[in-house]
Amino acid sequence: MRTNSMSTLCGAMAALAAMNAHAGLVSADGRLGVYDTTNNVTWTSDANLMATQAASYSGGSAAFVSAVIADSGGVIHDTPSYYDPSGTYTLSATDFNPSNGTMTWWGAQAWVHYLDVTNYGGSNRWVLPTTVDSNASAGYPNGAAGNAAQSSSQLAQLFYGGLGQVAGASITTTHNGSYSLFSNVQDYGYWSGTEYSAGPYDAWTLGPTGYQIDITKNLYGSALAVQAPVPLPAAAWLLLAGLGGIGSFARKKHAA
Repeated sequence: MRTNSMSTLCGAMAALAAMNAHAGLVSADGRLGVYDTTNNVTWTSDANLMATQAASYSGGSAAFVSAVIADSGGVIHDTPSYYDPSGTYTLSATDFNPSNGTMTWWGAQAWVHYLDVTNYGGSNRWVLPTTVDSNASAGYPNGAAGNAAQSSSQLAQLFYGGLGQVAGASITTTHNGSYSLFSNVQDYGYWSGTEYSAGPYDAWTLGPTGYQIDITKNLYGSALAVQAPVPLPAAAWLLLAGLGGIGSFARKKHAA
C-alpha cells in the first residue's frame, strides 16, 4: 500500500513539474485576462477590447471616446518629434476608430490609461506592451536564424511563444490551441508602448503576419493591454495543489 501511495505521490510531483514547465497561457481574472505563466504578465483576453467597450458604453461610442480623452487630461506626453515638438500631444476624436477598435499610438496610450482609471479587471497597472528598442528587433521575431528573438518584445513572446504565430501567416488563421483563450484577435498590427528612439515620431508594432517594425504614431493600429507585475494565480494554484497532495499523502502514510 505504501508502494502504491509513493507511486501516486511521485506521479503527482512529476505531473506538477511538467505542468510548471509547460504551463504557458491560462485564463485569469474571471476570464477577463489571460495569464502568461512563463513571462509573469496578464493580458486582456479581449484582443479588441476598445471596440467592445465603445459598443457597450451607455452614452454611445462617441461618449466613450470623450471619456477616454478626458481621463488622460486631453493630452499624452511623449518624446518631442515632428508631430508634437513640445512633447505634449493633444488628443482628439480622430485618434480613435471605435467601430473597429483601432487607434493612433497616442490614442492607444490614452486607452490603457482609461483601463487604469476604471480599474479594469481589478487592476490599475495596465500598459501597452514593451519592445527592445533596437534595429535588431525588426523582422519576424521567432528566434530562427537571422531573425529577432522572441524576447525582443512582449508581443513576440505572446504571439510566437504563446499562440503559435508563424512568420508570414496571419495569427487569425495560423495559431495553436491557446488562441481560444482570447477573443476578437485582429488582423491589424498591434501597438507597442515603446517609441523608436532614432525617430520618436515612430513607435514599435507587431504586424498581423508577425512582422515587427516601427511605424508612424499617427497611423491606426490595434491595442492589447498587459499588466505587470502581477500575482501568480496559476503558479500559486499549482504550488498549493502540490502541497495539498503531499499533505494528503502524509496523512495517509501516518494512518497506515
